[in-house]
Amino acid sequence: MPREMTIVPPIGGIARSSSYQNQHPYTCYDAVNVRGLDVHKERERIGSRPGMVKEFSQDLGGVIRMLGSVRYLDTVTGEWKTKQLAICDGYLWSDDGTGTMAQITSTRFGTGDTIHGVEYKQKFYIADHGQRLEGTTGIIAVALDGDFQDAAHGDFAALGIVAGDKLEIISGTDANPGTYNIDTVATTTLTIAGTPVSDDGANADLVYIIWRASVNPKVYDPSDNTVGNWTASTAGTIPKGCPCIAVYHDRVVLGGNEPSPHQYYMSRAGDAHDWDYSLTDGTDKTRACSASNTQSGEIGQPIKAIIDHGDKCCLFFGLTKTFVMRGDPCYGGVVEPISDGVGAVCQGAVAAAPGIAPNTPPVHYFLSRDGLYVVPAGCGQKPISISREKLPQELRNLDTTLETGIKVNLMYSPETRGLHIFLSAKTASAATTHWYFDRSTGAFWAEKYNDTDLQPYSVDKTAAASGRDDVIFGCNDGYIRKFSYASETDIDAGDAEIDIVSYVDIGPLKIGSGFLNGAINEMTAVLSANTTTVTVEVTTADTPEGATAHTGTARKYSGTFRKAGYNPSMYKVGYGRAAMIKVAGVVANANEAWGLEGIILSIKPAGKTRIP
Repeated sequence: MPREMTIVPPIGGIARSSSYQNQHPYTCYDAVNVRGLDVHKERERIGSRPGMVKEFSQDLGGVIRMLGSVRYLDTVTGEWKTKQLAICDGYLWSDDGTGTMAQITSTRFGTGDTIHGVEYKQKFYIADHGQRLEGTTGIIAVALDGDFQDAAHGDFAALGIVAGDKLEIISGTDANPGTYNIDTVATTTLTIAGTPVSDDGANADLVYIIWRASVNPKVYDPSDNTVGNWTASTAGTIPKGCPCIAVYHDRVVLGGNEPSPHQYYMSRAGDAHDWDYSLTDGTDKTRACSASNTQSGEIGQPIKAIIDHGDKCCLFFGLTKTFVMRGDPCYGGVVEPISDGVGAVCQGAVAAAPGIAPNTPPVHYFLSRDGLYVVPAGCGQKPISISREKLPQELRNLDTTLETGIKVNLMYSPETRGLHIFLSAKTASAATTHWYFDRSTGAFWAEKYNDTDLQPYSVDKTAAASGRDDVIFGCNDGYIRKFSYASETDIDAGDAEIDIVSYVDIGPLKIGSGFLNGAINEMTAVLSANTTTVTVEVTTADTPEGATAHTGTARKYSGTFRKAGYNPSMYKVGYGRAAMIKVAGVVANANEAWGLEGIILSIKPAGKTRIP
């Protein structure tokens, strides 16, 4: 007798940790550009992801390396306003209030890596910095005290190297190890003060580091639309070259600069321009503080990221350790490790999200070399692994080196209640795989943006029409974009539609039983009301792992479902012990978005399995 198998949509997402013959319930083997909420009605049924559209219509001119926003009181109109900010091609851009971004050319920013900033007291403070540049093929071929080059890096100016930075020669033929000042910067050449080599022309193997500690942080004032160097105008000296920034206990916090990577720096409470660490009077609890004038001590690893964790503690991340600061360091606060195995890979790899239960403090997700983790609310909770239980390989050991690695950006979306994990190639020449984590179902979904120009390089939130914040991201082509459920395609720089190639592999399914093969005698699908066409490919094989191949000796059946709701049945689909069903959207279709409610199979015995 035939038996009926009803397949519900695998809203649990991609899972690759179980054995092939025991796929986790409600999960799928593979999927690309699919989510557990369909585009048409945002119901819990799988379907193609929403399209990417432009938030602003103009091209800012290059890779967008920072997004941010600041809310301020317009003293002329008496209204509270919000300005959207971006850094592109070395300059700050601000929203003029009409949906147009205007460039501010008075101050130049470093252009080598993503830059982060924080809103504080109606201004936006920007941790402009210079990450170090390393190389092993440096050469000085003209004069002993002359031009330094390295073809592996190409454009030094585009990487943010400026006069006053330091070149440290470590080793190499005829090398004079030491640190030398960089006098001038050209596209492919640095003019160096001193004699870093004893002979020229034969030293194309110089191992070196360029230190960027000279870069000054910046501050933007929306009241007069100006940006300039952020200085310690009240007292002290502001730390330079720090890539990490946060606000904690009414202090701006900086850290992670190359000369003192274990050191954190906190401004005076209430004053982002007071950085006087000479004060050690224990009665002044609001003074500027750091490890140098408090009992808290330095962070146990070079700082990769900083974020406040509620109002009672602050998190500091090393590459393989996580630390918590409890309380205020100038008022008896302490720093303690809460994880000895995982930390964040960079400042962009940390994101805040609301507490999982209603009316609970926020939690913080971070991407480590071991995958995605979450730090629960509270000041003593250890990080909890999220991704490795489902994705044992995909989010681990990412290459995040400055020029050739992956740029990581995490951002929680209140609109969809999910976490975007953007993993873009820093070379801007390749389309990579990104991930979306649906917190309501614990599902991971892989996403690909087919045009290399659409790769997100920076992220922020902006007010959505729904009243909740929406995620926006700065792309490699100079446009700021967002996801829109009203769009079924991605929009490129020229406003052309880019097809979203989407599919889901459901299975492996057990169609045999005991020593018997099974035959899929009949199959139908139930599609969402707005779906017009999807293709289906059924692969049957003697083993569950064999059914995942879609190639080789596996048996295949292909067809098309062409209507919403229940579809006409397909017959004699395939036989074996296991099957994989691939459902895919049809590109270049008038209605590309699709949603799947379920699949129904009729399976009957098909004789004993033959073992060669």
